[in-house]
Amino acid sequence: MYFSYPAQPTGKDPELFRGLPEYIPPSDDFLLHVECRQKQGILQHQYESLVHDMLAKERSDALIRAQEGTVAQQLRDAQDRIRELEGAAAERERDMKTLCEHLSKSYESRQQVQKLLDDTMTSNWDAHQKSNELQVKLWQNELQLKERDDQLVNLQHEFDQHKDQSAAELANVRNAQVKLRDTLKEIRGDLDCPICQGDNKINRSYPCLHGICTTCAQSWYEQQEKKRNG
Repeated sequence: MYFSYPAQPTGKDPELFRGLPEYIPPSDDFLLHVECRQKQGILQHQYESLVHDMLAKERSDALIRAQEGTVAQQLRDAQDRIRELEGAAAERERDMKTLCEHLSKSYESRQQVQKLLDDTMTSNWDAHQKSNELQVKLWQNELQLKERDDQLVNLQHEFDQHKDQSAAELANVRNAQVKLRDTLKEIRGDLDCPICQGDNKINRSYPCLHGICTTCAQSWYEQQEKKRNG
């Protein structure tokens, strides 16, 4: 708080001081007191300014420390976030690598499946062509079989028509064979040797109309010769 001296009359405006007591000059003690009070006010003002500045500086330092703490915390959070992002990036890179390997294997598998499909389609086409060829051959064979069936039906019809005639002719042939066998048997009986009953050809006939074979005749002659010589 500042102290001001009382105004002194200048003599130019006596009306202002009319009715007032006479001016008494201040003493030295009073002036010293006033000066001390002025210096005290100045020092008080400086002190208050200093305290204000110190408080402001403390608040600023506290704010700075708080900001430093906040910044440090934000830095730690940012570092943690960076580590999390780096871990996530590494995991994503591993996932991408795994995905690329999976896609590569899938592409290879797809290529193999496509090749197998192409080969299968080619084989199916070849099989289709072969099936068509076999179908044509089957139709041809069925046509030939039908023609042969028709021929067989015709032959069966002809056979049925000539069956009776053939049976009669066959019976006649069999009867003729029986007669021929009987005749042959009689002829063989006449040609058999009466001594050995063999079927040797008669080589000689006798007046008695008996015929014997050469072997039996030779044997008979030898026996007769032995009797005569014996």
